[in-house]
Amino acid sequence: MEWIGTAGLTYRMDPEERLWFLEQAVAAYFAEPIDRGDLAFADPSDGHQYVWLIDRNGAAHVEVGARESFAQRPLSARAVCRIHELGFQRSRISGDFFKEGLEPKPPQLSRLVEQLFLFAYEPPLDFAVRASFKNEGAAQRLRSIILVAASRY
Repeated sequence: MEWIGTAGLTYRMDPEERLWFLEQAVAAYFAEPIDRGDLAFADPSDGHQYVWLIDRNGAAHVEVGARESFAQRPLSARAVCRIHELGFQRSRISGDFFKEGLEPKPPQLSRLVEQLFLFAYEPPLDFAVRASFKNEGAAQRLRSIILVAASRY
């Protein structure tokens, strides 16, 4: 499983570029009708800060990492409250937060992923994300999209 991103080694992304990247990754993931696996987004400087998308029979299951299991850095009380306000529940097994049954619409899911990063981890506004797919076809689609976009600049 390879991590894909556009931020290079700077760990910073223009917010518009980040939202574009998130939307392209979600669209690449849901374009594959069979064996999607999952799609993970993570902070390139801290892999314990992540949002995970899983296709469950055509609906999106979204999970945001609580950082407690591995990093021993729990989310702030404010972050937990904001995540709950978005309708997420806490898993009794992993301690992470999840929401099921979301429509697999790339624009809405990409905004939700960004919002979850902002609420949960309180990064700077120019934070970067990277994506990882278990499905190589989806990963290749995203790489192609990034290469085409980069060639235009």
